[in-house]
Amino acid sequence: MTLETPARIPFAELLSPLTGDDFFSHHHEKTPLHISRSDNTHFAGLLSIEKIDQLLSSGEHYFPGIQLTQSSQPVSPLEYAQSNDKINIRRLIQRHHAGATIVISQADKHLSELAGFTRRMQGDFQLLCQTNVYLSPPGKQGFNPHYDSHDVFILQVSGSKTFNFYSGGIDLPLSNHQFDSEKTSAGELTESTHLQAGDTLYIPRGVLHDAVAHDDTSLHITLGVYNITVLQLLQETLQVAAEKQLAYRQSLPPALWRHTSGDCNFTDTASALLAGAVDPDYRHTALARLRDGIALETVPDSTGLLSVPPQADDLSLQSSIAVLNHRILSVERRESTLLLRLYGSIVQLEEPMTSATQWLLGQTQTTIEQLPGLDDEQKFALITHLLQENLLTVTAPD
Repeated sequence: MTLETPARIPFAELLSPLTGDDFFSHHHEKTPLHISRSDNTHFAGLLSIEKIDQLLSSGEHYFPGIQLTQSSQPVSPLEYAQSNDKINIRRLIQRHHAGATIVISQADKHLSELAGFTRRMQGDFQLLCQTNVYLSPPGKQGFNPHYDSHDVFILQVSGSKTFNFYSGGIDLPLSNHQFDSEKTSAGELTESTHLQAGDTLYIPRGVLHDAVAHDDTSLHITLGVYNITVLQLLQETLQVAAEKQLAYRQSLPPALWRHTSGDCNFTDTASALLAGAVDPDYRHTALARLRDGIALETVPDSTGLLSVPPQADDLSLQSSIAVLNHRILSVERRESTLLLRLYGSIVQLEEPMTSATQWLLGQTQTTIEQLPGLDDEQKFALITHLLQENLLTVTAPD
């Protein structure tokens, strides 16, 4: 198996002037990272208070998709939502002006600019991502100290905010290690970071933090990135092993299960089974399944399909074609099979389409006629398929 990722400019919006290599080599899962910028409009194209106004006025909204929070004074949903969880927007805004932070969860599902940004980040990270939005009144704090069980990137859109970090968090918590204030309390203040509009702040999972807005209204986007852990890979690899070999599906020896002492000679057997589970073929299959899951859970990119439906009748051998690589998450070759992982779907091709498509992916621009190894009927069939998957642009010959 060979895995490729399409050419793109990684993390430019999020991390510049750092590169992705810099980030993963020196900062990822280590300590918070503040990227200060002189351009306070760096994220202005993604969101504004006016766009939130438009969203709130665009239809019915429900708790907890949109909610209020205030660290110093708990906000009950009953203050701004009806019994069916439908939000009274005017009450929500009034309570916001009285000190509460507006939280819009999974905002990328409601705002097109954030949908595009989230999709680009998923392509760069090759991981599931989502964006939440936080609008805090001047001088107010939405949450008490807490940690997240996934990595977060704070994108300060407008206003300013101070993020405080505390000892007492958890080193790299798993997804089921949700923060519980009764079990985890903030220790001493270890660092404070002042964010201005245009700045990025990376906070690794497990780091305790809170944030306070300054003398102006603070608007920021939180990009959540859901890493695939070693544990997840091992679990998926064992699942593959169990599907392939009977030994992994057998019950535990009754003597081991029913008694608390003695290993009943099972230790050597278990060690051998665990060693066998790391077979490279099992691991490759597990990685492929995890990548498939990420692709299928992302929102499809259908931009342009509605206004310009692909028409096979409009094609000719001289039609100029170009691949939209930014709509491909990854490309994987398995012997004669080629898998294109897209946003929300997976395209599987077999020979002779496999080799022709791999060649096409390496071209900046070409014509249908130049596709290698295919007869004319196969060329049109392949291009029509890729058009339907929204992966090509086509220009008619002059």
